[in-house]
Amino acid sequence: MFELHDQFQAGTKMTRTTIAAGVTHSLAIREDGSLWAWGQNKGGQFDDGINMEYIDWNAPAQVGKDSDWAAVAAGDSHAVAIKADGSLWAWGHNEYGQLGNGTIIGHNAPARVGKAKGWAAVAAGSRHTLAIKSNGSLWAWGSNEHGQLGDGTNISRTAPVQVGSDKDWKSVSTDCRHNMAIKADGSLWAWGANDCGQLGDGTNTDRNSPVRVGADSDWAAVAVGASHTLAIRANGSLWAWGSNKDGEAGTGDSDASQYVAPVHVGSAKGWKAVSAGDGYSAAISADGSLWAWGFNIFALLGSALLGGDLKNRRTPGRVGADKTWVAVASGGFDNTLALKADGSLWVWRYNGAGGKITPSKVGTEFRVLSPPNNDSRILRGKRQTD
Repeated sequence: MFELHDQFQAGTKMTRTTIAAGVTHSLAIREDGSLWAWGQNKGGQFDDGINMEYIDWNAPAQVGKDSDWAAVAAGDSHAVAIKADGSLWAWGHNEYGQLGNGTIIGHNAPARVGKAKGWAAVAAGSRHTLAIKSNGSLWAWGSNEHGQLGDGTNISRTAPVQVGSDKDWKSVSTDCRHNMAIKADGSLWAWGANDCGQLGDGTNTDRNSPVRVGADSDWAAVAVGASHTLAIRANGSLWAWGSNKDGEAGTGDSDASQYVAPVHVGSAKGWKAVSAGDGYSAAISADGSLWAWGFNIFALLGSALLGGDLKNRRTPGRVGADKTWVAVASGGFDNTLALKADGSLWVWRYNGAGGKITPSKVGTEFRVLSPPNNDSRILRGKRQTD
């Protein structure tokens, strides 16, 4: 069992949060609607007038001066956010068109994506972006080497293109090379890279348009990692597929390097939130306890701050004894955030020094915007590149 002191507190008295964990940076929206960022600023994600490589920030820096932000997503070196009026904005690197502005020119300040409003949800992959409009249509842009845009081609796009013609998409999760989405009827769909079986369609074939994962229609939440996927069904059961080389599937089977279709993670039910990083996984049970498993060489599982081991885990391991966790975010292989019911944000990450991690506090009294319907699902995490 992991101890609670394996984490460090990063900010105090936060409310339920709208947070995004990127590979090397994080973002959060405060209660007043202002947007803040911290971590590395190599793509100009902070909008501070600086576009420098590998500048670490130890405290949140405000992104612009606006106070009407409603949702945010963090990619590798780009960020995307929705304002209260439904307009969509993006900034950072843009070499694959991931900002959706019709060019490959990056921005170190938020730039509006088209003139349309009505954007309801957004997810940022390594070098591509997906978003759902209020009418239920799904859109994508950026890198498309593995068909991750879902438009039936492998051509990268610098502006949003619609994914099929359906208008019943409910949620979407993305990572560097593949995507998962749930429709209003509870069916689960996948597309993009599939070399590790991460699409869950029973094959290792890449897909450049959405394919249904099985025939079930009771999927409630899904999280995409670098090469694996996790999902929760309506009955609270947890399922995994894709890569299992570091135990990220959580099945305990050391002989299975990958699963090409969903497999049950243990027999427990009552899971309420799930997050997938690069080779590791985290989930919150209905009782508020936090669990983690998979790749742990860089202490991703929160087990190394005060002498804990750095061994990989192939089954879910409890993170401390606390039962007040409400959200968890995984970004890349060294950036994990978790939120407690009292509003405090906790973070652990690798600092590049011999496989150990160093605590750093991210702001004080950092109260942030509560997501609609307490939706704290985390949408991405990666270690690979497109």
